[in-house]
Amino acid sequence: MRRAAVTNAPISDAELLASMLGLSDSFEILVIGNECDRAKPFPDPYLKALQTLDISHKHAFVFRGFPFHLSFHAAHRTAAGTNF
Repeated sequence: MRRAAVTNAPISDAELLASMLGLSDSFEILVIGNECDRAKPFPDPYLKALQTLDISHKHAFVFRGFPFHLSFHAAHRTAAGTNF
């Protein structure tokens, strides 16, 4: 399974958190919101992850940590989502 991490956090914070959680090698790419024309809550970072990994939105899902962040739906239902 191909995986990307998508966040609006600064890259240093995202890399530190991934390292602290032992997840540094769990993602092929890290997409930072400010690398896109529009950061979350717009779907652009998710779309960049899909494009970079060459994955169709039909074969993707999103795990989110915050229940009201539903921007991935705004991109023509780019992914199915689960909050935890």
